Amino acid sequence: MKFFKKMPLRRAWYGLIIIASLLPAIALSPWLSQQAHNLLLDRALLKEEVFHKEVEIFLHLETNRLVSVLQNKSDPIAHFLTEDKNSKAIGKLVERIAQRESMVNTTSVYDEHTNLIFRSVVHGHQPAVIDMNSPAIVIPMHNRIFIGSPQRLSDQHYEFIISVPVVHEGTVVGVIVSTINIDEYWKNVRTQIPEHNSKVYLIDGRGSLLVHQNETNLKQGDLLSDKKIVRSILAGKDWHETSEYEGFEGNQVFGIATLVRGLQWGLISEVEAKEITSAIVSKLTLLIIIVVFLHVVFGLISLIFTGRLLGPIFDLGKVMKRATEGDYSNQASASPYVEIDDLSRSFNMMIQEIEVRELSLKKLSQAIEQGGESVIMTDKHGVIEYVNPAFTEITGFSFDDVVGKKPNILKSGVQSAEYYKKMWLTISRGEVWHASIVDQRKDGSTYPALMTVSPIMDAKDNITHYVGIQQDMSAHEMLEIQPLCAEAHRMCITTRSRPLLDPK
Repeated sequence: MKFFKKMPLRRAWYGLIIIASLLPAIALSPWLSQQAHNLLLDRALLKEEVFHKEVEIFLHLETNRLVSVLQNKSDPIAHFLTEDKNSKAIGKLVERIAQRESMVNTTSVYDEHTNLIFRSVVHGHQPAVIDMNSPAIVIPMHNRIFIGSPQRLSDQHYEFIISVPVVHEGTVVGVIVSTINIDEYWKNVRTQIPEHNSKVYLIDGRGSLLVHQNETNLKQGDLLSDKKIVRSILAGKDWHETSEYEGFEGNQVFGIATLVRGLQWGLISEVEAKEITSAIVSKLTLLIIIVVFLHVVFGLISLIFTGRLLGPIFDLGKVMKRATEGDYSNQASASPYVEIDDLSRSFNMMIQEIEVRELSLKKLSQAIEQGGESVIMTDKHGVIEYVNPAFTEITGFSFDDVVGKKPNILKSGVQSAEYYKKMWLTISRGEVWHASIVDQRKDGSTYPALMTVSPIMDAKDNITHYVGIQQDMSAHEMLEIQPLCAEAHRMCITTRSRPLLDPK
């Protein structure tokens, strides 16, 4: 059963090139597009992650700087607390903190019994409510630094507490407690970071909004724990999802959330999905254009090379077709490809040899066709396949009369069965048989002949055919008989005329 129709080699090659060019692109384009989309999305979100790392570092640096400011004042304050509790001197030191740091709303100094020694208040801000059981007192009394969670104080400002111990000769003798304005704190951090286009939100450990960078409908203190990204921060996990979600402003966004460890705050940045997807679509479009262009270039190059490859093959095919029609005058053209060039040169040499042999065979055929000897050819079983015109002229049998039959149609009965048996044994051994024979013509008359039968063998010395050549000896015998008849006639005349000549 034939599954494929025959087609030109050129069409098959061009079809293969088209399939090899387009099929992988068509098959892999969805997967490649998705991979490229994910890669570009990861790249866009990676920028947010890098931004988060920078913000986290500056948050820690700014917090540590504020701690250092308070610790620098703690040594002289410790001196005044232990010597004479000089509140005036302590007040001057505390006032310097307020003058230097605009984000510090209040600073209070307590002794080891939680007695307030001095308090500095800027712009009417309210201090945090502190008692002896407050973490802001208890933790520093154990010679540790305390950083509290941001909260809204009575003055409606969001602030967080930094408490440092006041140590004299290895003993905690007091505590410095400062409330830090979140807005001023964030503003100072933000000036140290390059501009960023995403919407940035800072939340506390309860999920309440502390600060936001861009315009928003949210207000400071709004509880955002209904969002999955916020709940991830509250659970102590960063958020690095690559799927869209409904953002704080109600639009579809991609987001990144980082837990600022140590402060236990959450940093969230959101980028509108259309901003990222539009950039991704633009890059994918450019990628598709490049891929299509490369496929076109590859296709053109392939077609050029295919043309150079198939040209000599098609030329060889034309030369072979002409050769089968008996025209050996054409030569296959050379090819830049070694194998095809070797094939063309070999074929050219072959048709040259065929032409020479065909001329020789033509000469031999003409000799056989025009010769006076009868030529008969049989297969190995003795069935006649060919006779020449001389055979017809001598025997009277035409070509159609004898083809497919055996030579015994020429038997005259003069030769014995032993004669033919000996002949077949000889030629079956691959030897040549040569003898005289008397055969019978189509009209029933006989004729003498000299016959030679030779076997034809293949390359493995197996007999495939037999060829017999007969020379009609009828005329030769007549030439031999004529002198004998003339001599006999002469003798007869001499005998009869002798009495007439006798003188007696």
